[in-house]
Amino acid sequence: MAMEGEITTHLDRLKESFLWAAAKGGRLQECASLLDLGALPDWTSPTPRRRTNNGIISTSSSLDRHQNYDDEDTPLLVAVRSGHADVASLLLAHGADPTKIGRGRNNILHLAAARGDEDL
Repeated sequence: MAMEGEITTHLDRLKESFLWAAAKGGRLQECASLLDLGALPDWTSPTPRRRTNNGIISTSSSLDRHQNYDDEDTPLLVAVRSGHADVASLLLAHGADPTKIGRGRNNILHLAAARGDEDL
């Protein structure tokens, strides 16, 4: 049987992964709710994943950390990369670190400039 601390840790990880997915999808209200529940705005996956050519997701701990994995992006980076300025503003208001480096060694300024989106 799982201990209470183990359950809490698992639920916390789910909050963060749901925040990441909501930020990528531009779901502002969902992001706000998860942040209000205590989701960490700078969360990244502890295990890198990548899609292989046949669509299978690999979670090997031996993956090269210098390759481009979506998991390296924080919710803020993935929101900017996806063009969701409203979500990015919300995450910044909740303390997301704008200096974090993610996939492709980019930060939010690189991503916003590459998009050419003045709102970002």
